[in-house]
Amino acid sequence: MIEDKFYYSDLFEVYGDILTDKQIEIMTMFLNYDLGVSEIAENLKVSRQSVFDTIRKSKEKLVFFESKVKYVKVANDVNSKLSELIDNFDDYDRSELHKRLISIRMDR
Repeated sequence: MIEDKFYYSDLFEVYGDILTDKQIEIMTMFLNYDLGVSEIAENLKVSRQSVFDTIRKSKEKLVFFESKVKYVKVANDVNSKLSELIDNFDDYDRSELHKRLISIRMDR
């Protein structure tokens, strides 16, 4: 799914350094260059199963870190709330705007 790729791209951008060099290489090809398993396997001269396993393990590692740190979730939540404020900026008076901004800061 495209949404999954965006999610894993976000995780990879934030936590990619925790992966091994080989995992980084494969995930870069998979997420940033949008190559498929077969194309990556051919480029690296390894089996498709090896690439598939590396992608699976890398995703698991990234999701595990996100489950502990929650940086991507918090960043996405803050961005969503800020977007809502920007979209409805003219609807708020100064006091309401201040309350909403404070609540965003407190929600982290």
